[in-house]
Amino acid sequence: MPKIAAELRRHRGASVTSQRKDGRWVVQAFTAGRDRRQIIEVYVDPYSGRVTEAWTGPQVAWGMARGYPGAFGRSVNSPWIWITLCVLFVVPFLDVRRPLRLLHLDLLMLVGFSVSLAFFNDANLDLSVPLSFVPLAYLVARLAYIGLRRSPRPPRPLRLLVPWQALAMLTLFLLGLRIGLNMIDGNVIDVGYAGVIGADKLAHGREIYGAFPNDNAQGDTYGPLLYLAYVPFELVWPWVGRWNDLPAAHAAAGVFDAACVGLLFLIGRRIRGTGWWRQDRLVEPRCVRTATGGPCDRTRRHQCHPQ
Repeated sequence: MPKIAAELRRHRGASVTSQRKDGRWVVQAFTAGRDRRQIIEVYVDPYSGRVTEAWTGPQVAWGMARGYPGAFGRSVNSPWIWITLCVLFVVPFLDVRRPLRLLHLDLLMLVGFSVSLAFFNDANLDLSVPLSFVPLAYLVARLAYIGLRRSPRPPRPLRLLVPWQALAMLTLFLLGLRIGLNMIDGNVIDVGYAGVIGADKLAHGREIYGAFPNDNAQGDTYGPLLYLAYVPFELVWPWVGRWNDLPAAHAAAGVFDAACVGLLFLIGRRIRGTGWWRQDRLVEPRCVRTATGGPCDRTRRHQCHPQ
């Protein structure tokens, strides 16, 4: 294969090894010298001799970047689910009367991360990584503009395309969907696995650092608070000593998601004040209501704009 041949030309004197693993031949190449590192991994069908996989660069060491089905997210990465979630995220905040609002560009940039994600799931890092720079650069520029302008104007009320009650119900539905997919069809990667292992060690009074199992040998790179957060869940669903379904990690993720939504609600209520929902309930039905999480000048009265 051209990319394999090019990699071997770049690393003269590389050593090549092969072994039979999981019904296939695995061919690996390592650089010469003291700083020995793997540069190639090739999988060969033992019956046909056909190359089924060939990896170079960061995808050699990081199997999660190879686009294997289910490596991240599983069914949530299905186009019909992901695109639907993107539409549900954008549509409530569209301002059809003023299509050129900067808000719409903000929404586009947030959803734009999906393009980078799509190429990542397809194992195309050459496009995935640079495409992620665009929304990140926009974020830096947007925050710099907001923070450095001399005379900031009060933010405009965030008007919803749907009633705020519908948005609240949609938020609860999506939270339930997120937790449900995590419990039923989610997978636990090395971070969640490390949390469960560390929690088990804390619960039994054992040393955390330098004693992780071989299937997650680098899992002791996190701070003790991360492992401590998993302790209540590990006590209910104890670790059995291997990387199985890890129900403690699934439960922890669900609780952490719900807590995050709750904290965001409290922050939004603190910014907007505690009476926003009562005022919205009293305005005429023909009015366009402002969002529960949107910015608002707390010194101004809640206003209604007839359609």
